Amino acid sequence: MTNPQAPDTGDIAQQLKSVLDYVKDCDRRVHLGEIMDLDGLDDKVMQICDVVASLSQEDAQVYEAQMGVLITELEKLAKSMQEQQIKIDSGER
Repeated sequence: MTNPQAPDTGDIAQQLKSVLDYVKDCDRRVHLGEIMDLDGLDDKVMQICDVVASLSQEDAQVYEAQMGVLITELEKLAKSMQEQQIKIDSGER
C-alpha cells in the first residue's frame, strides 16, 4: 500500500519549473516597464518549499539546485521591481 501523504515528486518538479519560468518572465516584463500582479506567488513558493521540506533528505537534495535558482531569480525580480518603483516615483518610465 502506498502512503497517500507522500508527495508526487514529478508534480513537485513540474510546479517548481512552472514557478521558476513565471518568475523569470515577470522579471523580463518588469524590465519592459510592465506592472506585474504577483498575487498568489508567495503562497505557491511556500507550498513548494513546504513539500520539499517534507521530503527525506535524499529526495530533497534532488531539488537543491533548482531551489537555489528560484531564490536567485526571486531576488532578481525583487530588485527589478524596486528599481521600477524608483523610476515610477521619480516620474521616469
